[in-house]
Amino acid sequence: MKNVDVIIVARGGGSLEDLLPFSEEIVVRAVANSEIPVITGVGHEPDWMLVDFAADFRAPTPTGAAEAVVPTKLSLIQELDNIGHRISTNLVSKITNAKQHIETITIKSPKQMVMERYQRLDDVARTLGFIINAKMSDTRHKMEFVNNLPNIFADKIANLVKGVEHAGQMLNSLGYKNVLARGYAIARDANNVIISSTSEAKHIVSIEFADGVATIK
Repeated sequence: MKNVDVIIVARGGGSLEDLLPFSEEIVVRAVANSEIPVITGVGHEPDWMLVDFAADFRAPTPTGAAEAVVPTKLSLIQELDNIGHRISTNLVSKITNAKQHIETITIKSPKQMVMERYQRLDDVARTLGFIINAKMSDTRHKMEFVNNLPNIFADKIANLVKGVEHAGQMLNSLGYKNVLARGYAIARDANNVIISSTSEAKHIVSIEFADGVATIK
């Protein structure tokens, strides 16, 4: 079917046997598979057929189905009134909002605009001054550090020299040669191992003094 906007499946009141055809499988499947919207209005309001569940809209009566498809003149007039009221309300609201917006607009004088621009420039200049001073101060500290590097290196070298001298003094004071110079001697066996016990005295083959080594035969 062409040029069909909607299909109404309807029947006036009747017995259950009269309405059973609207629950037949072939009818229900046809309604469910219809590409055109289907409205049912079978029997009276308490009557529910299977076709009602397959339809796009179920009206309680045939009259209700017709009214759902073709609205009455009164409902059209009411709808037009409602649309007109909404349009009027919306227009009044937009006009009121526009008026309030216009009332809030403040027109600045040229002098005020110039003063505001001057204030902004002054703020920018002050901010740039802070940034430049901070950069210059940081650069000055870095230059002072670089200029002071020779002194820092000199102090480090002096401390290293003192450390080396102190280590040399400690080495000299702890060296066994100094001990030998104070009158001590070192006895060794044939394997040049130091003898530190009288029980091994018979194995002594050399004695080291501060001024040299004496061999015992």
